[in-house]
Amino acid sequence: MLVLGFLGTGSPEVYATRLRVFHEGLKEAGYVEGQNVAIEYRWTGGQNDLLPKLAAELVRIRVAVIVAGSGTLGALAAKAATATIPIVFGVAVDPVKAGLVASLNRGNLTGVTNLNVEIGPKRLELLHTLLPTATVFGVLVDPTGPVLANDFTRSVETAAHALGLQLHMLNASTDRDFDSVFAAFMQLRANALIIGPSPLFAAQSERLGVLAARYKVPAIGSWPEFAAGGGLLSYGSDETEYYRLVGIYAGRILKGEKPAELPVQIGKGQIDYQSQDSQSAWHYRAALAARPRRRSDRIKRRANSHPPRKRERKENRRRSSVDRYSPRHCGGRLLRNASKPSRKSRLI
Repeated sequence: MLVLGFLGTGSPEVYATRLRVFHEGLKEAGYVEGQNVAIEYRWTGGQNDLLPKLAAELVRIRVAVIVAGSGTLGALAAKAATATIPIVFGVAVDPVKAGLVASLNRGNLTGVTNLNVEIGPKRLELLHTLLPTATVFGVLVDPTGPVLANDFTRSVETAAHALGLQLHMLNASTDRDFDSVFAAFMQLRANALIIGPSPLFAAQSERLGVLAARYKVPAIGSWPEFAAGGGLLSYGSDETEYYRLVGIYAGRILKGEKPAELPVQIGKGQIDYQSQDSQSAWHYRAALAARPRRRSDRIKRRANSHPPRKRERKENRRRSSVDRYSPRHCGGRLLRNASKPSRKSRLI
């Protein structure tokens, strides 16, 4: 039976959704774990410094393919461990700039990129749109992944300079650093937090969302689990499509195709907006409350003085027009769940 090696950060529990989608992609290529392929998993438990050792273990047991599901660091560790075993990676950076492949159509490695680093400036713009009076932002990066951290930092700094905003860089190398990072953020008196791409942050997305809610920090992350945990919102590519493509490529190589024959794919999944539930939408309501008083506030108060039936008609008309008055790039669901504006008011 063929043996496939999977190199991942975090744990199987953290990767449950991604593993399910990966297996679906593998099945599309004709392989099912336990039937015609065995999978050797290696997990870092959030300790990225273990990646080179774990990649070397997969090489020693001579797996047919290594799937670097641990991002750029895992792909680089696998590349350093072998020049012969095919490697399928899933990364957030441009693989050419990161030195993984010579071009998107050449090289001994192949895989999928979601270009998560490239949309860093968009995350900043989105937060600034939601918090127009905010001028100081924190940016959380993982210094153990300099390729990811440096590219993301440069792109966000360029966008911040264009918008006239101030940035403070915060570092977290392990999950034990998270509480101190949020405490440092509070001392900086920054207005909002941007969480950069990192295998560690991806594996701990839900916990980061919980901490953002606990410290009442308006923050934006990359993965849906972040918003589900209590973060303000997530903004990134569709991980379902992303890991399915990784599984398909792994299966095609098991069938005999060469990595050099398979061009690196750019994940085309949807940009995913995740709004918080009603109990944790205080971030957005607080942002609205902090704004200068507008005529819309007076309109809302006067609306409450109408008779019940007339109020109900006005409420129905207002609900039907929320999306029309809401900026498309802010996500209709976010605005509906967080705070419902007057029909005649503009949020931005």
